[in-house]
Amino acid sequence: MAIKLGTPVRQIVPAPVAGIVKDAQYVKETATFQYLVESPDSDGDGQPQTRWFNEDQIETTGEPA
Repeated sequence: MAIKLGTPVRQIVPAPVAGIVKDAQYVKETATFQYLVESPDSDGDGQPQTRWFNEDQIETTGEPA
């Protein structure tokens, strides 16, 4: 589908994950850390979501509770 010139657009990207670090692991092969982040339910099942991130994919937004 072609978009007409002058049409307002925005980039399609997933919503950023915001949550709390629940675990960390050192990856010897890459000499980096990975962090398990728990975020609020986003798929409607009532359970928090968890996902591993490489250290260069996340940044701190505050201090630990």
